[in-house]
Amino acid sequence: MVKNDNIRIKRKKADFLLYGFSYLFLILAGIFLISLPFLPIAPPSQAVGYAIMGVGILFAGSGLILYCMLLYRGICPTDALVITNKGFTSYLVGGKNGVYVEWVNIASMKVFGLTKAPMLGLTLSDTDSYVEELEGRYARMAKNNLELGIPVIAISQREVAIQIAELKTLFSRMIKGAISWEQYAAHSKKVETGEETPVVHSFTEEPDSLVEKKSSAPEEEAVTMLDMDE
Repeated sequence: MVKNDNIRIKRKKADFLLYGFSYLFLILAGIFLISLPFLPIAPPSQAVGYAIMGVGILFAGSGLILYCMLLYRGICPTDALVITNKGFTSYLVGGKNGVYVEWVNIASMKVFGLTKAPMLGLTLSDTDSYVEELEGRYARMAKNNLELGIPVIAISQREVAIQIAELKTLFSRMIKGAISWEQYAAHSKKVETGEETPVVHSFTEEPDSLVEKKSSAPEEEAVTMLDMDE
């Protein structure tokens, strides 16, 4: 979806069958517990009956709230990524305001992980400034990624409503366009001032490294960590 010259990538919709039936089960279980004191099989103690009704109300209320939230997110999914000519903002990390990354800060890009659940990995030229913008568990996840030798930014297929291969193609086009513009601007400045303005920026698209099975414990831990829901 394009709005205000921005490309908005939506979050992937939750599995309605899995979560929907789970929440409906909570609602039905709650209704049963609420009505249990009035059934022939009701417990003899009135206090126990009230306690069961209270638990039933808790179950039914929680299930109804979660079910309504699931319906809302399915009808009106929120943004996962907002892409512009200069960079992108990821709302998958960084909380409500997300984290902004410039295209020229991306040094390399590759697809890795499981074939059925691939991830787009981005390695940055200036990793420190990116990590400094993160807080809490997002900062810990980024640091763990660096320690494990995997890209500091990993966008999972489970998180975005676009195929990872298409997202990689889009990112590649935007990165190359940003680099070309940076080089053109530097050349124009050089012509105007008569001074040499070097532009040093390298970008590589690493070969995709999809694997069906994780061969080591650290890699297994990394994929699990990266797939954490918000």
